[in-house]
Amino acid sequence: MKRTFAIVLTVTDHADKTEQILDRLLNSSADKIFVITGRNAEQVKIKDKSKNVELVFNNNWKEGISSYIKCGVNKAVSNEPGTDGIILISVENQSADSKLINELIDTHLKRGKPIITSPGATLFHQSMFPELLQLTGDNGPDHIINIHEGNTISI
Repeated sequence: MKRTFAIVLTVTDHADKTEQILDRLLNSSADKIFVITGRNAEQVKIKDKSKNVELVFNNNWKEGISSYIKCGVNKAVSNEPGTDGIILISVENQSADSKLINELIDTHLKRGKPIITSPGATLFHQSMFPELLQLTGDNGPDHIINIHEGNTISI
């Protein structure tokens, strides 16, 4: 993949765990990590604001999880030319780490499927961005994964 970005969604009341998940993701092969905040923005604390981590406030947070996903996709595409894929990670999923992120990217490169999913995170190739941007309300990416079951690899 040319450029892949991890997008950490801080939708839940576990936003205080952002620092913990970032510590585990910073050594991954993701080009950058976008932390999408909203209702709980004041709970999100990042001690080391390296050039690889950017906080992004979701102005539409009242519209549900889909708005966090759309905010992350739009941020990656508009600010980072050549975005080839994104990896969605919920802050409450404390099993995601750099090894998992690297495995998602490597599996996509080797197998070429547009969706690589795991219990901790899901990679979406840029060909899936239009569908991610069509999500509404509290509909997360599971619907897209189910529709594209034949183009999805679970690791």
